[in-house]
Amino acid sequence: MPGAYEKQETDQGQNQHSWYRGRPVDPQLGGLKTRMSSDAFQDGEKHSESELQESFLLHLPVEILLHICSFLDARCVVHSLSLVCKRLHSILSDEDIWKLRIAERWQGLKYPPVDQDDIHWKKACVAMEDEYDRFKSSQFRMKCKQWKEIHYASVDAILLINDGSVCVSGSRDRSIILWNLKISENEAAYKVATITPDAHMGWIWQLAARDSTVYSCSWDMTVKSWNVDTKLQSINTFKFTCKCDLSNRCKSSVLSLALCNDVIAAGTYARKVSLFDPRAGVESIASYTAHKRAVLSLATVRDYVVSASEDQTLAVWDRRAGKLYKEAVTLNYPKDPERSFPLALSLSSNCLYVGDNKGYLHLLDASHGRFANVEFHYQNSTLAVAGTDCAIEYTGVKEVDPAKSKARMKMAWQPQEEGLRQILQLLKESQSPDTVTQRAVQQVSFTYKKHSLHGCSLDEPTRSLSGLILKNNVKAHYHKFMPEVTSFIKQECLSAVGDPSPLIRATVGILITTIASKGELTTWPELLPALCSMLDSQDYNVCEGSFGALQKICEDSAELLDSDALNRPLNILIPKFLQFFRHSSPKIRSHAIACVNQFIISRTQALMTHIDSFLDNLFHLASDDDPEVRKNVCRALVMLLEVRMDRLIPHMHNIIEYMLMRTQDPDESVALEACEFWLSLAEQPICKEALAAHLSRLVPVLVRGMKYSEIDVILLKGDVEDDEMIPDREEDIRPRFHKSRTHTIKHSEENGEEEDDDDDGMDDDNSLSDWNLRKCSAAALDVLANVFREELLPVLVPILKETLFHQEWEIKESGILALGAIAEGCMTGMIPHLTELIPYLINCLSDKKALVRAITCWTLSRYSHWVVSQPHDNYLKPLMTELLKRVLDGNKRVQEAACSAFATLEEEACTELVPYLGFILETLVFAFSKYQHKNLLILYDAIGTLADSVGHHLNKPDYINLLMPPLIQKWNILKDEDKDLFPLLECLSSVATALQSGFLPYCEPVYRRCVSLVEQTLNQHIANTQNPEQFEAPDKDFMIVALDLLSGLAEGLDGHIEKLVINSNIMQLLYQCMQDPMPEVRQSSFALLGDLTKACFQHNLNPEFISVCNNATWAIGEISVKLGQDTRPYIPMVLNELIVIINRPNTPKTLLENTAITIGRLGYVCPHEVAPLLQQFVRQWCAVCAHLCVLFTFLVDWYRCTSLRNIRDNEEKDSAFRGMCQMITVNPAGVVAEFIFFCDAVASWVSPKPDLKEMFTKILHGFKNQVGEENWKRFADQFPLLLKERLTSMYGV
Repeated sequence: MPGAYEKQETDQGQNQHSWYRGRPVDPQLGGLKTRMSSDAFQDGEKHSESELQESFLLHLPVEILLHICSFLDARCVVHSLSLVCKRLHSILSDEDIWKLRIAERWQGLKYPPVDQDDIHWKKACVAMEDEYDRFKSSQFRMKCKQWKEIHYASVDAILLINDGSVCVSGSRDRSIILWNLKISENEAAYKVATITPDAHMGWIWQLAARDSTVYSCSWDMTVKSWNVDTKLQSINTFKFTCKCDLSNRCKSSVLSLALCNDVIAAGTYARKVSLFDPRAGVESIASYTAHKRAVLSLATVRDYVVSASEDQTLAVWDRRAGKLYKEAVTLNYPKDPERSFPLALSLSSNCLYVGDNKGYLHLLDASHGRFANVEFHYQNSTLAVAGTDCAIEYTGVKEVDPAKSKARMKMAWQPQEEGLRQILQLLKESQSPDTVTQRAVQQVSFTYKKHSLHGCSLDEPTRSLSGLILKNNVKAHYHKFMPEVTSFIKQECLSAVGDPSPLIRATVGILITTIASKGELTTWPELLPALCSMLDSQDYNVCEGSFGALQKICEDSAELLDSDALNRPLNILIPKFLQFFRHSSPKIRSHAIACVNQFIISRTQALMTHIDSFLDNLFHLASDDDPEVRKNVCRALVMLLEVRMDRLIPHMHNIIEYMLMRTQDPDESVALEACEFWLSLAEQPICKEALAAHLSRLVPVLVRGMKYSEIDVILLKGDVEDDEMIPDREEDIRPRFHKSRTHTIKHSEENGEEEDDDDDGMDDDNSLSDWNLRKCSAAALDVLANVFREELLPVLVPILKETLFHQEWEIKESGILALGAIAEGCMTGMIPHLTELIPYLINCLSDKKALVRAITCWTLSRYSHWVVSQPHDNYLKPLMTELLKRVLDGNKRVQEAACSAFATLEEEACTELVPYLGFILETLVFAFSKYQHKNLLILYDAIGTLADSVGHHLNKPDYINLLMPPLIQKWNILKDEDKDLFPLLECLSSVATALQSGFLPYCEPVYRRCVSLVEQTLNQHIANTQNPEQFEAPDKDFMIVALDLLSGLAEGLDGHIEKLVINSNIMQLLYQCMQDPMPEVRQSSFALLGDLTKACFQHNLNPEFISVCNNATWAIGEISVKLGQDTRPYIPMVLNELIVIINRPNTPKTLLENTAITIGRLGYVCPHEVAPLLQQFVRQWCAVCAHLCVLFTFLVDWYRCTSLRNIRDNEEKDSAFRGMCQMITVNPAGVVAEFIFFCDAVASWVSPKPDLKEMFTKILHGFKNQVGEENWKRFADQFPLLLKERLTSMYGV
């Protein structure tokens, strides 16, 4: 018998794991038959053969039964074998054997992938084996069916709803289709239930559903909702709002969508995520920008919205707190892959799955808001992981018999006294600073962890420490605890909630919420009722302890508490909390408010039902003596301002009075919470009306709040004046991101909408990372200045006169900060005072305190536009002189502020600085020898800005000999892989463009190195593509910045670069770059192609990437001028795309300008090919070429973004208009209907060349002669006076 048994195990063991391995096996298995015969049947009775076999089986040892079961599938064992008799049912009910079976059968698989609680191992095993067998079976086949010619374009969004019986598809053909997937055996195909054509005005990119409502997002910059039950009837169109003046800049294609309960999250190409609540209307309820590039995917769970971006990071928004919880979360890789970025997210329970564009699937642990990398898998594919969907883990809720559980615990937990004493002694000693003892604590036996809470004979620190150790183990290993252990811990926690020690009560609360966050709220049904009943205890300790635990649970599990999973306990808890707002204990009052506050932003229905009672109780606590209570009251009012303004309006006067008082609270944390109120109120429409009567008291309070506190001065090292010799720490240097080169049209006035990615900081205390009262007060004054404008000044000016000239430097500094904060909103009203203030501020640049000098630099930069407009000797020269002195200041903070301020002055002054270039350059060059690493990067920016501002005026031998040696020295020192090359290359690009031929002596080595950087990066990319395991992906930013410097060289050196191009392989490299998958590489490539075309001598007009499309459009125009008639074969290919772009709604201004000029240039070189399509674009073309919003307000389409009127009369504009004139000559009928627009476009010229003016004259007079004098008079009477006079004086019509 032993031999047979061993042989059977050997034969079967190759395919079946012995899942009882590790259990103690009976050493007498060899005598199994004999022992069973003698022991089990020793009564001597006779039994039938079947009875003997049955008894023999039932009396087998557990180990043998389990080994037999290992050859049966789990479903058979659970649903058949376990029902045979009580003994088998009892054996097979042990969860550990199923856990072990999973571990043995799938060795090396971590299940669950992220720690989970209360997994039903038996159900999980059955489900896993069923799924494994299904896919392994040869009879299982996935069927693929295709239906063509329903959608006529790519399908980018697909969604299964109604348990998979209905499919919703969204396409680039702008339609949404509803498919019925229920088909009979006789039907060959699925039925199309509903087709909604033109559901959007752009590509439909993503779909999401809740119940019978489907949500769609599109490139038309909208999110829409549809009712499935009524055949996709439109419900709502949600609006993306923006509080900035230039709202159209904030609109962008919507690329991602996610739902969480009733909240919709939408991510856009413009880096913004907006949240909508259909119950609150179609306006966004919140929005944030946490990324530097497009938001590609979103996922929501509990209180968090997770966004994934093309900038290679994830960000987490806390909906409950209304702020960013985590930003710049990066993914782990074996090595840094080339431009890998996340494409798809799926968030379920504690598992966040992320798929990226390089085929990696990442798993992050989202428990407790950690969002930490766990592992990743490479799909061994060149394809991206564009979709992820979490399968719900096979988990279940286990029912536990309390009596049995208690009995097991009594037997299980009897620690050895000697071992327990040793552990207790170790815990006591661990409170010493000795590191050896501390390491020993980390190895504390798990035995003590079950007895840590009720060691009443122990001192408080030891008990608290043991509880925290237990909490850490719960956090890390809770799923490994045996059921009796978890039950014991839960029971002990509840019994220790009312411990006399506040320290222990706090520890117990932390432990309870840690257990709850592991998913235990759904499997610990007695927790919330127990804590709720404890609130009524007459024992203060019990009441306070339960409230402390409930507050932590509300913070961590707010969404779950408002869900059907727990039968909506907030319906009971909210009224209960409100009862304690008037409790005699301030600690309990504070707990009660904090608990309710967690549900304001989410508009929890249970709270909205009791909103009046909540407000009454809040107002009752307004004058509470406890600072924590006051802080929570202020926090509640700020949040209510955003979500229930309607209920606050009747009480607004009293609320403002209260917030004024609290903003001056002696407790700074209370004052900070209250100060947030002014920021929120400024965003409300009623702000001006509500605050007007209170400005005289509010403004002084805000200015006082801007004063540095003592702790701020200490943290900023405000007493240190000279620190320029102290090296910078690398962690203090913010990473720089290169911005790809974009070609735009130069404007004659500074009224264009320029992109500005730089932070416009309120002050210079960047080392103070925390939001504090000073920053909040300054921000509040800034937004109020934009609301009240000059009406603020009668209150503020007397305060400024007092603070600016105060003897205490801290008060003086706060006055200077206030003066800078109002610059944008109150500029018009401040002009009469600036003649006195600017000289005073210039004098303050020499203040003995570094923090005063630094903030003065910033404030002066805010008024630089006015300074430049005044006589130079009065303000510009003194300001420039003192700022340059501060550029060489001995304090690094002042150096940074001065350098940034001077760069702002350069942008405003432009060529006004030409007379002072020598002095400026001497100062900036000398700074090279003084600056540490951080400020050196800012210095590059200041030099590059100077070159952009003064242009060719920098091209003088003396200036070149001053500027170039230090730049070239840095260039030679830096290695190719050093990221400090980025700002230096950007600087050199501007300098090369400005110096023009003056850069020739330095051109060849710079050119060669740039080409080398491009070639190295391309070779690294090819090597990584072919062998990713051996070669790391390159950082393509090096190639991008090199391409941009080459563009600067081509633009500055013009024809001089042709020889370098001929003797290099740049054109072959450029061809490769233009096909690169990274948009920024293509963008810079097209810019360089256009510049090289201008200097020396494939179509990429996809508006998906605006900057790439912009530069490609510009390059086509430049190439067409060089090719002339040879452009003819390519006209059909590019013209239709350009017409689409110029007629496209909300096209960015710079792209419109370049498109209009390129169409004109194509018409110039090939008029006969372009003119037949004149009617399709002439109106839009002319609209871009003239400022119609002023001259023709009565016209229907005046709204279109217009700007070429403001473009300087230059060669590009000249060639474009010549093209239009030639097209009109070829096809005059094409312009007749829109001739009024052409007239205004012609009038936009200041001084056209004589031959171009002659063209305009012929067309105008030809039209006049064609229609006759009387008709022309009626037509001309529509013109505004200025236009009529302009056409008469210049063209005689």
